Amino acid sequence: MIITFIFFVIGFLAFTFTMISVLICLFFGIPITNKMAKADLLVKNNPIIKRYWTSISILTITFLCVSGLIYIFGPAGALKGYIIGAIFSFIIGVGKTGKNSNNMKDYINTQRQYFNKSEEDVMSFFNNSK
Repeated sequence: MIITFIFFVIGFLAFTFTMISVLICLFFGIPITNKMAKADLLVKNNPIIKRYWTSISILTITFLCVSGLIYIFGPAGALKGYIIGAIFSFIIGVGKTGKNSNNMKDYINTQRQYFNKSEEDVMSFFNNSK
């Protein structure tokens, strides 16, 4: 039982720090970047989308490697706890993957150097986009 709980926590943390970030990239970062590019709010030939795909690849591989190691080397009850923890993380975290104030603030802070308009224009865009 304690092994299952320990691996529940590991599964929860592994999914939270890898796959929730992947979902944020897929459901917020990439779509908003494409919309901003169409609205001419970003400099041309910026590396934002490429960096998102690099992050998606690295984080997915990391999650799959951790999962594989637990599947191969984990003690009895480990895989069950790990999967339940990952599912629990998904249920809690899926609501944080779309457009929300935290994702918008993070986007502005990390991509600011690629804006070709003022931050006020970008914030107005965020507030008016779906």
